[in-house]
Amino acid sequence: MTISEIAQPISDEDSSWKPKASTKLQEARSELPGHWELPVDVLEKFSMTSKDHVLDLPQMFLSPEEIEITKLQPASSLVEKIVSGEYSALQVLEAFSHRAAIATQVTNCCTELMFSYGRKRALYLDEYLKEHGKPIGPLHGLPISVKDSFKIPGYDSTLGYVSFIGNKKDITEPSPMIKLMIDLGAVPFVKTNLPQTLMTADSENNIFGRTLNPINLTLTAGGSSGGEGSLVKQRGSVFGIGTDIAGSIRIPALCNGVYGFKPTTNRIPFADQVAPADPTYLGFEPSAGPLATNWDDIELFMRHVLNSDLIKYDKTCIPYPYNGSISLPSVLKIGLITEVDYFPLHPTMVDTLEKAAGKLRKAGHEVQELRSDIVDFYKEGFKTCFGMYMIGASELKNGFDILKEEDEPLIDSLKMNPGVVPPQSIDDLYKLKASQQKVKAKTTSLFDNFDFIICPGNAGAAPPHDEYGIPPFTCIWNLIDFPAAIIPFSTIDKEYDVDTSQYPPELLQPRTYPVYKENTYLGAPGHIQIVTPTFQDEKLLEIGKIIDSVLNA
Repeated sequence: MTISEIAQPISDEDSSWKPKASTKLQEARSELPGHWELPVDVLEKFSMTSKDHVLDLPQMFLSPEEIEITKLQPASSLVEKIVSGEYSALQVLEAFSHRAAIATQVTNCCTELMFSYGRKRALYLDEYLKEHGKPIGPLHGLPISVKDSFKIPGYDSTLGYVSFIGNKKDITEPSPMIKLMIDLGAVPFVKTNLPQTLMTADSENNIFGRTLNPINLTLTAGGSSGGEGSLVKQRGSVFGIGTDIAGSIRIPALCNGVYGFKPTTNRIPFADQVAPADPTYLGFEPSAGPLATNWDDIELFMRHVLNSDLIKYDKTCIPYPYNGSISLPSVLKIGLITEVDYFPLHPTMVDTLEKAAGKLRKAGHEVQELRSDIVDFYKEGFKTCFGMYMIGASELKNGFDILKEEDEPLIDSLKMNPGVVPPQSIDDLYKLKASQQKVKAKTTSLFDNFDFIICPGNAGAAPPHDEYGIPPFTCIWNLIDFPAAIIPFSTIDKEYDVDTSQYPPELLQPRTYPVYKENTYLGAPGHIQIVTPTFQDEKLLEIGKIIDSVLNA
């Protein structure tokens, strides 16, 4: 079995797109050194139907030094060791490259393996440090992964579209976020997988195939930054950069048991990425943000990005200065959402939220559970979100039109019915905008009495492949542009019989809403989502530090 066979395209039907996709896959894997290829007998053990985890696999193939380098946390400690000369940037890059190579062979999490690009960058950093006696920036030598949509000259940003293969010829400048990372001293060295159209929570496409969850290969790795979530969980990079317009950072974070942070829109660079359609947003805009294995690295990324001269990189950034002097009360007032209108929570999600609340109360904080009649904005928020996602000029190409160019088949997770009708008139657009303002007023009022809100990021934990469906628990915070973050907490250790007779019938349509069949996700990571109002990103960073220390100490 070859590496390319591990990542077979999703359809066996004869089609003109298949040879082009196969050639691209082989090209992308050409930077994988032969001595890093995993043995056939190892690869044959793993598939999307196996409940095995692969988190221990790197121990079998990495050297002791590579293991030591890649397990070192937080990232600031790794920077210190590079700057002190204990490790070179090249040593660190090679260790993470080897680990990423293993990760993508078993979970298919990477698209472009930019190992040669990373080596050139690491060598430059080592030479700079030797010549100047100081680092080039606060992220000096940190190997980072980026979602496939970010532009890097010399490499495609296909977004999983066969018709986008070869678009590297049009990429002459890196995306602003990549420019900033390079100036801060980081080393981009892999790009990561995402779903066809970017409009689903399963990271699968016809070029690179499906990304698997390293905790349980039968569960989804999430999307649309699913490759980031899977790779970061496997310590294949120090941290990753994803994007989020409906939960695309937070969904992979909760599915893979890592940390994910969605900032307020335009607080950090997002511009000039490859997009599946016209990049003009009439509804609301996406954000870029980090995924990491610890909160310190989330804070490190956000602090140094927000402290930068962002307008220099991205003219769409709002010149809102970094506030490094946040003062929080010793006793936090916390609003807890464990029940919402219309969308049922799985009992394990409720258990996880209540368990977190118990630990926070024991630590001396005030936690007040919000009544379901107060939390009555999720259904309207979801329908407003999806109505806005569907806004587009009829003469412009959309993400589904692009598939027709190569007669690509649609992936299964997109074959669902969210039950939302696209806006048909200017009056419909006004109604959507009015609904958005109504939802924002309702949710903002919750913060009159609380420092922040704890809520679910999903109905439950990571569901099986293609079963995640709609994302009402994350997209609502995009709708009103509140910063939100996922903190992994606890593990699903028991199953429940779920009575679906009370579910709204439209939610029970195939792939629309996760029902969680028996024994499908034992061992999956639990999570909480934390939220603050718009532009309170720094406050959320400080709150996250406190909450993580209580829940995961």
